[in-house]
Amino acid sequence: MVDRPAAPNVVDDEICLGETANLSAGPVSGGTLNWYDSDTGGTFLGTGTLYTDVPTSTTSYWVEEVVPNVTLSVGPPDNTFGTGGYFTANDLRGLFFDAYTDFVLESVRVYSGETSTRTIQILDGDGGSVIHTGDFLIPAGESVVNLNWTISAYSGYYMKITGLPVNLFRINDGSPSYPYTLPGIVSLTGSNVVGSETDYYYYFFDWKLHESDCISERAEVVATVDPLPTVTTSGDVTIVGGTSTGLTSSGGVSYSWSPTTGLDDPSISNPTATPTSTTTYTVTVTDANGCQNTADLTVTVEGKLGLDPNGDLSLLIHPNPAHGQVTIAGRNLSSAYFLEIHATDGKLIYSENILEPNAERVIDLSRHARGIYFLKASGKDFTFTTKLVLE
Repeated sequence: MVDRPAAPNVVDDEICLGETANLSAGPVSGGTLNWYDSDTGGTFLGTGTLYTDVPTSTTSYWVEEVVPNVTLSVGPPDNTFGTGGYFTANDLRGLFFDAYTDFVLESVRVYSGETSTRTIQILDGDGGSVIHTGDFLIPAGESVVNLNWTISAYSGYYMKITGLPVNLFRINDGSPSYPYTLPGIVSLTGSNVVGSETDYYYYFFDWKLHESDCISERAEVVATVDPLPTVTTSGDVTIVGGTSTGLTSSGGVSYSWSPTTGLDDPSISNPTATPTSTTTYTVTVTDANGCQNTADLTVTVEGKLGLDPNGDLSLLIHPNPAHGQVTIAGRNLSSAYFLEIHATDGKLIYSENILEPNAERVIDLSRHARGIYFLKASGKDFTFTTKLVLE
């Protein structure tokens, strides 16, 4: 008998949402570790010292240690202790035995007068209900029949061959020495020959058995799942080429922006971006638990600042800064264009289709507040954007 092992030693794991939890356990008594999803019963999950899963929330698992008992022997080891012969008269004879505790009957040894399939049964007493039954091809001569039947504690079992042929060796000279006993486990008590129960030993020699496996209490193993940080950003923005914009993000304790192109410091939450072309930035935010999440924002770059009045294709604006009225005129423009003026918050304050692209056009902005505005001209083959200052 193996004492019940202590619960396994376990190691929990803490992960971020979406990661794999690696849960581990160590056997105390050298047995096998079985994993379950409940502290009792439940679903069998696997075997071994390591169990992995990808839980979506903090989850408990349980692990137990199973230690098999050693194989024991009971009954005469062979048929040489007395005389007898191969019994062929009927299928009525067998052995009684008592089980004092649960055990597994692994095998029995038999001696056969011919090769044939026999039905071996264990009954609830002679003539009682069938508890175990199986058909086994038994060759001529000596052989071991593997049964692997789980026997529950009970007094008065009867083991026999059912059906013909029997043709198995039995002792009939009074030499059996009943009971054949493993204390606290099993006792073979005699045959069913009325009046001569202990004079005969039928068929089944050298019983091999072991008590039920010893199973420890289950130990709880916890996979703690930390949520990913919630990332907020300043959102997409449109700027004029050559200008800068501030990017902001929050939700963690450290930040990393990519690509780093046009950023003054990609390792802070609020870098300044001066991209030369439309760029989508990804910020990776790490929280206090080491969990990471990402968010994207796009800086759209339109047109260009600082139009060259001496260029082959340009838009002349004067004065700039202006004091209420501003004059614009195209230079070498071949098509009409659409003119827009926006405040820095994106609000449209003026728009017009300019049909004569190279003529001067005076625009009155005196009713608008002092500050910086953006002027955009979009034609068939060009887009100009520049900064306009009202003083």
